[in-house]
Amino acid sequence: AHTRASLALGTESQARMALGDKAVDGGAAPNLLRPGLDRGTLVVASDGISIPAGQSSITVRTHYIDDDAATAITDRAKALR
Repeated sequence: AHTRASLALGTESQARMALGDKAVDGGAAPNLLRPGLDRGTLVVASDGISIPAGQSSITVRTHYIDDDAATAITDRAKALR
């Protein structure tokens, strides 16, 4: 199945390039996500995941890992080798 996902984008045109016209025409709007404020949030359009009937996409909130946290995680992983 074809899956497309997008973090915050600046314009609807960029959203169409990332997710496709069908998803944006159906309401997908990663261009409305706020850079910096909606960290870890993405818009997903896919035939391969369960999306409620009548919707062309879902908005997913994930975990945002900043640089300091990423460094700490990789340091722990390297120490376990």
